[in-house]
Amino acid sequence: MKKNIRVLLILMLSIALLAACNTNKARANDLKITDQMNREITIKGEVTKIVSLAPSATEMLFALGLGERVVGVTDSCNYPEESQSIEKVGGFKGPNLEKIVAAEPNVVFSSTVSQETVEALDQAGIPVVVLNPQNIESIYQAIELMGKVCNSAENADQLVNDITARVNAVKEKVANIKDEDKKLVYYEVWHEPPMTVGPNTFLHEVIVAAGGKNLAEDSKTDWPSLSTEQIVERNPDIILLGHGGQKAEETELRTGFKDIKAVQNKKVKAVDVDVFSRPGPRITEAIEFLAEYMYPELFK
Repeated sequence: MKKNIRVLLILMLSIALLAACNTNKARANDLKITDQMNREITIKGEVTKIVSLAPSATEMLFALGLGERVVGVTDSCNYPEESQSIEKVGGFKGPNLEKIVAAEPNVVFSSTVSQETVEALDQAGIPVVVLNPQNIESIYQAIELMGKVCNSAENADQLVNDITARVNAVKEKVANIKDEDKKLVYYEVWHEPPMTVGPNTFLHEVIVAAGGKNLAEDSKTDWPSLSTEQIVERNPDIILLGHGGQKAEETELRTGFKDIKAVQNKKVKAVDVDVFSRPGPRITEAIEFLAEYMYPELFK
């Protein structure tokens, strides 16, 4: 009799423990987060299907090993190569809501999003997480937030550590360059009219991390327009063309540019726009390329 009672008590205790475990699991599945636009979002259940509405977010997802969960991307999402075969759910005209809903994602990642889109997806029970990194530190934060949402926090930590290590390795190589010897960099976002990057952009940080000085570091705006005369007067050592609107040899022929050091020293370069313009994991490639382009003697 005592033995039966003992067995019954053990059975009841096991059931109680199992119920407690299930309750904790249910709580863990409802995740409340704040995205990079300070919007509070609740993610319900495990994230197994993802739609990305930004090339930088797509690159983050694949870098985190989450590519198999991605069921929709934009027309501009072209890296890595595997992303090109995924269903396209939007382009320059905006997201295709019907395609997004049909993909049945647990979450949508975007860099910008209209209130109309958010409301439409909310009605369909699909949360939208906006990742809007403006500097290198907020790129790390975006990766960590994505890892948290997708239950891949360890992968996110590892990715951030890997990126940080590569960035720091470059910083160490250029650390002893005197301020007066640092190359002056003009990064051109567009050429008609000439537009460059201000001090509050992640591209400014790329230039600084690579050991350069941003020609527009004193700008009051993030994307300042400059006259040809201003560019010539500031006389950059390096000109990077971050657009496909003009080739390097065409840029060299602009009025007054023949007197610029970058032109005289053949340091006008059309860069990979995707690598430089997307605030994501390939930021390391941009920094490494620029540092070696400016100071090849340090990377022999």
